[in-house]
Amino acid sequence: GRSRMRLAWETHYVGDIRAVNNGILDTYQLKSLDAIYEGPMEDLRFFKRGNKIFAQPLDDSNIENLPTREGFDRVINCLGFKFDNSIFDVEARPVMNSRGKHPQLTHNYDSTTVPGLYFAGTIMHSRDFRKSAGGFIHGFRYLVRALHHILEEKHEGVTWPTRELPATTQDLGKHLMKRADEGAGIYQMFEILCDAVVLPTEGPVTYYEEVPVARLYEMFHDARILTLTMEYGKNFSGAGKDVFRLSRAQGDKENAHLSNFLHPVIRLFDLAQNKKYIQKIHLLEDVLTQFSLPDTHAKPLFEFLDLYVFPSVDTQTRKRAESKADSKLVSNDDVVTEAQAPDFPIVVNPDASIHAKLARQHAQHEHQHMIESQPGVLQKQLQQAELQRNTLAVKKRSPRKTKSSNRRDDARGPAPTKRLSS
Repeated sequence: GRSRMRLAWETHYVGDIRAVNNGILDTYQLKSLDAIYEGPMEDLRFFKRGNKIFAQPLDDSNIENLPTREGFDRVINCLGFKFDNSIFDVEARPVMNSRGKHPQLTHNYDSTTVPGLYFAGTIMHSRDFRKSAGGFIHGFRYLVRALHHILEEKHEGVTWPTRELPATTQDLGKHLMKRADEGAGIYQMFEILCDAVVLPTEGPVTYYEEVPVARLYEMFHDARILTLTMEYGKNFSGAGKDVFRLSRAQGDKENAHLSNFLHPVIRLFDLAQNKKYIQKIHLLEDVLTQFSLPDTHAKPLFEFLDLYVFPSVDTQTRKRAESKADSKLVSNDDVVTEAQAPDFPIVVNPDASIHAKLARQHAQHEHQHMIESQPGVLQKQLQQAELQRNTLAVKKRSPRKTKSSNRRDDARGPAPTKRLSS
């Protein structure tokens, strides 16, 4: 082909070479007389001589040691497809995308130049080419269902199917974990489809399943919403990546934001204010794709909901949640791939002040707790701190300090401070 060989286990794209089909790579590397050719097929000419079929580069016909000089018994043509738009009248002919393989589609899966001309099936892959699974039956069947809801809403006045849930951390949190465990559409069409939760100022929340991420602003432009997507780690996939490295998976919930394999990511938006997400949380990856473990997943998710989604909870409950919240569990350093489309440009929220606020509240809470419960311990710590300051002051005035000790101090640098992820 025209591009370098890409292995599906590196790219996490099923359109690349799957392990079940790459036995020839094994026999090529182990010198079993198999070979691969990397180059444009247009530069080869095929011809038959006797009972053999020969492939010869157009400009290398006189090379003596040509790898294809022995010929082949069979040649299988499986080079994919290109969309044929000549079946359409000139006035209704869709414009092709920059690759020339698919029609250019809007986030509603109709042509960008012929409104109302919708496409279903593998052609929908125009929106997520090499990003997700929209070109394959296990993926586009969920896109077709989403298109069905879009058409029903537009032409029949039938709203997107929803369910109502009580506006509580327990009810919403349990349902989010259930969907992360069982939601087929958001799992197969990772980063492209999401579950969305509308959060009103009062009353129950409204839960939408398998909404295209690119349609979020169109559907909920004046709402406060929560989204659930399944995502790979930001820098995990790609041709040539070492996806079998020892650090490929995380096992500590405090490092959930570093998860590489498909895992749930929950974002909070206030679309009436702007298109940036306010906060998000990663739930730790799991080899069994079970994202409802009590301590690993439920606890950090419930704390996140208490802090950011339902801030009007009982004051004492909120204080306990704030004191336990770990800023590593909440990060806002990357975006949903599909959401980078121009019709819904979710961008990074650079404001990390919420983490500093959480740290201050946590320190104040711990300080007050020690004053109330262990005054003797606090007094002892204060005396030790005062003694340490006096000792440092004496050492600073001491003439015995040498240049080498200065270099050591400089090398060590300032005292480390706890780093808050942003």
